[in-house]
Amino acid sequence: MEQKTKKITTPLAKVVVELKEWITGGEYREIKNVVLREMKIQTIGTESKIDPMSGDFIELTENKEISIVVVSIDGKKEDILKTIFALPNKDYQFVKTEVKKIVDLSE
Repeated sequence: MEQKTKKITTPLAKVVVELKEWITGGEYREIKNVVLREMKIQTIGTESKIDPMSGDFIELTENKEISIVVVSIDGKKEDILKTIFALPNKDYQFVKTEVKKIVDLSE
């Protein structure tokens, strides 16, 4: 099955970002595996408790989501994360929100 894409334009820099319209089950699992790798479970007696996760897991998860969902930026398919991070913050937040919508549809 071919994944369809859609294009969005960032509000400030007017950069055209091509996104997948949906992600596969395998891609979803790749994203969730980032969280699972960072999760620490502490067992005391018969009870288990999840330790608070480091802030790194949020960054790692967002990076994985962006790298899976974003296909190109102004037609360029290389250095996606570097290019996204170089955008004005308003544009970065806009792209991040759109990416999250696509990932959340898969949950």
